[in-house]
Amino acid sequence: MRLVMYGLVALAACMGAISAHAQTALSNRPALDFSGAPSSSGMGEESPFARSVAARYGGLNAAAIVADARAQGFACLADQSACTRETMEGACAIAWIVDIEPSGGVSGSHVKRCMGAEE
Repeated sequence: MRLVMYGLVALAACMGAISAHAQTALSNRPALDFSGAPSSSGMGEESPFARSVAARYGGLNAAAIVADARAQGFACLADQSACTRETMEGACAIAWIVDIEPSGGVSGSHVKRCMGAEE
């Protein structure tokens, strides 16, 4: 009985260590940068936001990326392939996008798209 009890205590300690490690891994990384101007042409891959996505999420698994992105107001697809945060400015949508590759790669973009003519 004691052996089972020790096993359960050890398992609980490991689970706590894994959770703490995931939180620590992100707490030591730079925050996402929402400050730059969005790209109204192209895909916005050279934006400060895109660089911050690579710095914050590089090397993490999709579940950790999705959990952190959701905590920051992103809506993520069920298949964990992308997360998006959008705002509207008149007839224009501004989007911050985190793309998660099945191979483990991650990239970001910050774009502005307008309905009809650009303001």
